[in-house]
Order: sequence, then structure tokens, then C-alpha cells
Amino acid sequence: MSYHIKEVLWSSILSFLKLQKGIHTNDENKLRLFIEAIFYVLPTGLSMENATILLR
Repeated sequence: MSYHIKEVLWSSILSFLKLQKGIHTNDENKLRLFIEAIFYVLPTGLSMENATILLR
């Protein structure tokens, strides 16, 4: 699978998240996809049009 977050940055993010209480890091692939989704939405937010597409 191709990711937008570079390996070096992902390694730092994952190391930080593993230190946080209550963050489940067992499935790194799911966690990485979730963080990638957050990074995708951060710059502009999520329009209602895109939100309804995601909920279908």
C-alpha cells in the first residue's frame, strides 16, 4: 500500500502514540490509515458533500 506520510515521519508519530495512555496501537495499518485521513482533512476541513460520500 502506498502512503502519503513518509516512513521517517510515521515512525516518529507511532513512537509518540505508543507512549500515550489509551491509544490502541496494536493494528499499525489501521492506525496509519486513520492518521493519514486526519492529515488529509486538516488543511481544509471536510465539506458536507465529501462527508455524505464517505458515509454511503
